[in-house]
Amino acid sequence: MEIKIKIKGIVEKITKQFNRLKTRQRTLALFLAAAILFSFYYNAVYKPQSGALAKVKTELSNVNNRLLKLKSQLPDIQKEKETLGAAKRNLETLKAQLSSFELQLPTTGRIPQLLGELVRQAQGLPIDFVSIRPKTSKEKKEYAKLIIELKFNSTYSDFANYLNRLESLSQFLRATDIAMEEMKDGFRGQSDVTLTLGTLLGEAEAVKPEEEKAPQFAAPLTIERNPFLSKFRPAKEGAKKAEFQLSGIIASGKTPTAIINDEVYRTGDIIGNKKVKQILPNMVILTDGRESTVLTLERE
Repeated sequence: MEIKIKIKGIVEKITKQFNRLKTRQRTLALFLAAAILFSFYYNAVYKPQSGALAKVKTELSNVNNRLLKLKSQLPDIQKEKETLGAAKRNLETLKAQLSSFELQLPTTGRIPQLLGELVRQAQGLPIDFVSIRPKTSKEKKEYAKLIIELKFNSTYSDFANYLNRLESLSQFLRATDIAMEEMKDGFRGQSDVTLTLGTLLGEAEAVKPEEEKAPQFAAPLTIERNPFLSKFRPAKEGAKKAEFQLSGIIASGKTPTAIINDEVYRTGDIIGNKKVKQILPNMVILTDGRESTVLTLERE
């Protein structure tokens, strides 16, 4: 209350003194008072707030700059979506191609048919099969591998033609090893051939085999001379062939098969005047109803 009275007295005193001033003096006094008030407002209110506002603006600018920098570092979402879509389409195309290739692979259930086809490819060529031994293996890979070892007697020219036929049989069938050695006893120019073939095996279920058709063979190659045979070596007379020649056995599975005289037979099939009675891992038993004939497979 006392402060209000003092302030009121001061105001009245200043008013009386202001009224005593002349017009020009009053104008100067008003300008002076306005300058004092402006200076007080500028230093006490505007300047601190202006500094704080400038600081806020600077921080906001820094934040915007950091945001723009982060945006420039981020990938283009639309572009990434398009790239991902293209990658997915390529993956589907590759999966379709892989499925197509897998359908062309031989399966475990089709091994007998494949072995029979290997024998059929020798039709018309004087090739005598000694043994055909398939072996499957699967390591730490997705597909099993089938290794087939074929042993037969042939001339160099006939072997070259046979190999040429096998090359067109399947794009997955490859010759992994070839060994040729001149026969000690046999016709001139004949060699003991060991041919190792390899192919991948598919995992699809075996389908019903189609009706066999006569294979279409390429034009035979012409080999003028066996490079393993000396021109001055005399010819040897060959021994008489056995009536039944066993060259391969597949005893695994529900339907064992055997390759006799370069043809595939199963239990119950007729060969000549005999019937296939039983197929064992190392022998085949034939019978004509009265007596049995045992064919053994040569094992090393």
